[in-house]
Amino acid sequence: MVNKIFLIGFNKTATCSFYKFFSKNNIKSCHFYSHRYYDKNDLIPRKNQKPYCCRDKWYRTLVNHFRMNEKKHKKLLDGIENDVIFFSDITDDCTSTDAKDFYKKLHIQNPGSKFILNIRNVDKWILSRKKHWRSGLLEKHCKYFNCNKTEIDNIWKNIFFDHVNDVIKYFKNENTKLLIYDIEKDQPKKIVDFFKNDFKLDEKHWGVHNKAH
Repeated sequence: MVNKIFLIGFNKTATCSFYKFFSKNNIKSCHFYSHRYYDKNDLIPRKNQKPYCCRDKWYRTLVNHFRMNEKKHKKLLDGIENDVIFFSDITDDCTSTDAKDFYKKLHIQNPGSKFILNIRNVDKWILSRKKHWRSGLLEKHCKYFNCNKTEIDNIWKNIFFDHVNDVIKYFKNENTKLLIYDIEKDQPKKIVDFFKNDFKLDEKHWGVHNKAH
């Protein structure tokens, strides 16, 4: 049976929908944060408080957790509970660091794992990212790439297609480990069928969450 599942598409491609789907199917999952199950060991000071956030501390993100382990020459998942199976929304808005920067190492370090490349129409994806106002994603990436709000379109588009092509090439000899799921065309049965030898998943738990566009 598969030991880990990694969602390796970008944010605004139904990452929350996947997380809730697996969680509601009783598969322990981490979404964006590395520890959502206890709050003493992993709460860290939160900088740049947003008006809508009343907390002064926040959970460590998966990206920051992976970076921390890389610096210590540990496996990326070291320190995360062993019974967590599904990981989604591996991203850092400020630096454009995503699952694209970790999936190969996750594959090597976790034999028996499977991956889901969640995709959508690239123009709709860009529009949805621009509407993701709460995270300030557009402003953060314009600052990071030193570009304006028009130039970011081509930057994001190139990153999107480079990642998709890289993943397909990487898994070309291991297609049983990769599910490519188009959130605008595919049905949840495709997920159920892909994992039928690993889990008994119920389609009824699929839904649309945090939709911007």
